[in-house]
Formats: sequence, C-alpha cells, structure tokens
Amino acid sequence: MDQDEVNAMVLIILLGIIWSVIRNAIHEHSSKISDQGRSPAKGSVHRNQALAPSRMGSEVGQLAGLGGEPEGVDRDIDLIRRIDPTFDVRQFLDSGCLVYEAIVLAFAKGDRDLLRDLASDEVYDEFAQIIALREQRREHVELEFVCLRGARIDKVSFFNMQAQITFGFSAQLVTATRAENGAVIAGDPAKVSDVNDLWTFACELASKKPVWKLVATDAA
Repeated sequence: MDQDEVNAMVLIILLGIIWSVIRNAIHEHSSKISDQGRSPAKGSVHRNQALAPSRMGSEVGQLAGLGGEPEGVDRDIDLIRRIDPTFDVRQFLDSGCLVYEAIVLAFAKGDRDLLRDLASDEVYDEFAQIIALREQRREHVELEFVCLRGARIDKVSFFNMQAQITFGFSAQLVTATRAENGAVIAGDPAKVSDVNDLWTFACELASKKPVWKLVATDAA
C-alpha cells in the first residue's frame, strides 16, 4: 500500500468517526434548537467547560478561507505540499471544522475514546483530568451549538518534518454546567455566547502513517 492509499484510508476512517459523533449530537439536540427567539449575546469562554462546540451551517464554506493570513503561511504550506503532494488546503480546513465539533462534543460527553484518537497525549491527559473531576462532582455539561460563523488558518509552521497548523474558529453556542441536583453552576442555558478559539494540529509527515492530531488549544 503506497502513501496516498494510507492517507486516504486514514481520512476515511477519521471522517466516519466524526460523522457518527455529529449525527448523534444533532439527533439529541434537534428538539432544542427550534427556539429562534433568542438573540446572540457576547459571552466569555468558560475554560472549565467544553471548549466551544460547533454545528456547521451552510455559510461556513463561504466564510472559511485563508484571507488575511500572516506572512509566511503560503511558504510553509508549499513545504508541506512538497512532502505530501495530496495536501489540499480547502479540504483540510473543512476537515478541521468537523474535527473541532467532534472533539468538543466528545469532551462534553466524556467520550475518552474519541478524544484519545483525535488529540495528542498531552491534550488528551488535560481533557481526561477535567472529565474525571466533573464525574467526581457529578456535574453535567450541556452544549447546544447555534452556528459556526467562521474558520481560518491562522498560522502554519514546518520544521524537522513536523507540520503544525493553527486554526481560528468563531462560533456561537449555548452552554451550561449543572450540578447533580440540576442547578446551573456555570454558563447560562438561555444565553447565546460568542466563542473564539485557536486550535493547533500537528503531524509527523515522515511517519509511515501520518495523522493530524490536536496538540494545543487556546482562546483567541
């Protein structure tokens, strides 16, 4: 099996996992998102809750892009293409949006298996520790995604055969953390909040089976 076939197989498996998570999330929350009377209100990112989730709307394909990227992004993308001629920026950006949603939903649900597949060991350990603390306190995170307003590639670096790409995500969501008795202890289940995140994905291009994984998260 050549490198292109390996890359294609990895992508198919990853997208299958992601779509399964998204489909289940949409089914669970479809009864909740019919309320159109809520008006967006800017809110802060609660780092002790899930990092902003996203349910992509039809406008994402138009908003996502490389506009305004820092100098040097094109150069580093060209370096990645020299190692992997199949690398497509638009496809990668679209996949990044799906992974963004999948990871956040998995974090909110406490799905350790999916997080382990999509995140580096360091990021997974951080997620797992927070999930464990939530479980000990018997807390429950509710996440309802309103829309993904935009996605962009903010930074690209390539060094010693490792590529890193930082995405900027802008989303609107409703999030709340409830205690065991159902009381809201963080967030607001009736408020739409704006969330801006910077997520960095990395890949060892020299690997026989190169896989992109989340290696860092931050608020934009």
